[in-house]
This record gives sequence, C-alpha cells and structure tokens, in this order.
Amino acid sequence: MEKNDLKFMLQSVLKEAIDPLYHRLEIMDQRISEMDKRMEKRFSQIDEQLLHIDERFSQIDERFSQIDERFLQIDERFSQLDEHLLQMDDRLTNLENKVDMIHQQTAYNTEQGAVVLDLSTRVSDIETEIRIIKKAIS
Repeated sequence: MEKNDLKFMLQSVLKEAIDPLYHRLEIMDQRISEMDKRMEKRFSQIDEQLLHIDERFSQIDERFSQIDERFLQIDERFSQLDEHLLQMDDRLTNLENKVDMIHQQTAYNTEQGAVVLDLSTRVSDIETEIRIIKKAIS
C-alpha cells in the first residue's frame, strides 16, 4: 500500500503545485481574450477611419481631375487667344504697310502736284506770252 499512498501523495503535491498555475493560466487566457477583443474593436475602428480617409482621398483625386480638366480648357482658350492675337498682329502689320504705302503715295502725289502746278504756271506764262506776241503781231 505504500505504493498507492506514495502515488496519492505525489498526485496531491502535483495538484497543489499545478492548480495555482492552472488558475493563473486561466486568468492570463481571460486577459488575453479581453485584449484580443479590445484590439479587434480598435482595428475595426481604424479600418473604418482608413475607409473614410480613402473615400476622402478619392474625392480629392476626383476634384484634382476636375481641376486638371478645367486647366486644359483654360490652356486651350489661351491657345485660341494667342492664335487670334497672332492673326491680329499680322493684320496690323498689313495695315501698317498699307498706311506706309498711302504715305508714300501721298508724298509722291504731293510731289507730282507741285510738278503739275509748276507746269500749269509755265503753261499760263506761255499762254500769256503767246497773247502778248499775238497782240504785237496784230
């Protein structure tokens, strides 16, 4: 019977040593479970926040796309204005050339007018001389 007593005593000693360890393990398991639940809840909150942030970035990206499109429209309008200004510049250059030509023609006409006036004066003088000669002859 000593063997059974020894066995019982060993079991009793082991139970006394293991029971507090087992109890501590249960408490640690509960705490780990609670921490796991809190972490799961916090990760869910973080996931929601990240989804909200991602949604906001999508809105911002869409807004930037709209702004880019508007800048393209403005750039196209500036290109059209630039082309229109170049055409107006060409037209103004042509107009300036025509005005210069008119000035040159006016100067030439003024010169020719002076020549015609001089010729007219000379013709008038010659006519007067012819009249004087005719009177002298008659």
